[in-house]
Amino acid sequence: MKSVITFAGLFWIIGLFYFIDHVSSIRPETTLKTDAIVVFTGESDRIKAGFSLLEQGLSPRLFISGVHDQVRLRDLLKKNNMPDGHVMLGRIAQDTEGNGDETEQWVREHKIKSIRLVTSFYHMPRALLELETLRQTVTVLSHPVVPNSWKKDGWRQSLPCLWAVFIEYNKLIVVQLRLWTAPLLTHVQQMTRAVI
Repeated sequence: MKSVITFAGLFWIIGLFYFIDHVSSIRPETTLKTDAIVVFTGESDRIKAGFSLLEQGLSPRLFISGVHDQVRLRDLLKKNNMPDGHVMLGRIAQDTEGNGDETEQWVREHKIKSIRLVTSFYHMPRALLELETLRQTVTVLSHPVVPNSWKKDGWRQSLPCLWAVFIEYNKLIVVQLRLWTAPLLTHVQQMTRAVI
């Protein structure tokens, strides 16, 4: 038992270093156009990046998932000097899993074939996992954003930033386990219903 725990701990540590290296190396593709830009809300830099990409003409429309009820579309448009008709807000999502569900529903409804996903660089792996089903039929380009507050002294030298990455790594593991075990749980539920 002790050897299993030791192995799991070693695997977790190696995974953490790999995660840090991976998220540090993700670079956005800045030339290909997509049917839509999708922003998962969080740091304000994400929304700014979404509007900037829209202004650059990399997509004709922008969907922002997980917008607070008190945020008005006209205020966002005015703040970013953007005319009406190109931006849609999703207000259902409360977390990353909800972002994935809300985005998939919007993409299906509008028959979107390709999207550019905008979120923080360290959040990108988990965001892509939540879009795993959608990615089977829709092209998803990653557009990671480094928050401005992280750029000042280099986030690797900042304990708060490293802590945020540490937390995100563990959340990623939980999501991956959920996705791996989901088919098994579904099978067990079906067997239980059959017995009852």
